[in-house]
Amino acid sequence: VALRWNEQSPVFSGMDKRIFRPRQARQWFQVDVGLFPDTAKELYNQPERHGQIVVIFDPTGRLAPPPWDEQLNHKRICEALHQNLMKWQIYYGWFRKELARGRPADAFVMHLYLTVMPLLTVLNMRYRPTRWDFGFRYLKEELPAEVVSIVERLCYLADPNTMEARFSEAERLLRTTLKELKERGIVPTDSKGVDISAPLQDSVSSR
Repeated sequence: VALRWNEQSPVFSGMDKRIFRPRQARQWFQVDVGLFPDTAKELYNQPERHGQIVVIFDPTGRLAPPPWDEQLNHKRICEALHQNLMKWQIYYGWFRKELARGRPADAFVMHLYLTVMPLLTVLNMRYRPTRWDFGFRYLKEELPAEVVSIVERLCYLADPNTMEARFSEAERLLRTTLKELKERGIVPTDSKGVDISAPLQDSVSSR
């Protein structure tokens, strides 16, 4: 082994994870080993979210996938949609603030995390609702090619002057996708009833 890492915050919570890189391995090859305690309730083995796992040895049936709860997933999507739209409105166009301060790198971070990421979550809800929280993971394989092309274009900024046009493009796509979600019965839900939210304007703001 040339390199070994005990990852402290793995993607799958509740797992004790080790990553090994064999000394004579080919490029990109490494071995990820995750250990779950017997008390773990979430084993990340639902085919709807993680694909079909290959079980080598399971005499007690511990790894039998739990039934998919579509109603619970729908509830989580609606609640997450509310949170994403609140973030979108609270931080609407905040990249402009950083550009005005002469901080293009900060503006890019704002663009990525406050424009692209909320939009991507909404797109995931539309095109892969069982994996709506997967972010960029498997984006190219699971979303329509034309949507992937738009997301890639939003991410690749030649210079800060293109940020405004990309933001307008992202906003148009967000509004279109929200209408499609509504037609499927997916609407923002404030489960705690503590937020004061307003609907998005009917047209894209021009600034």
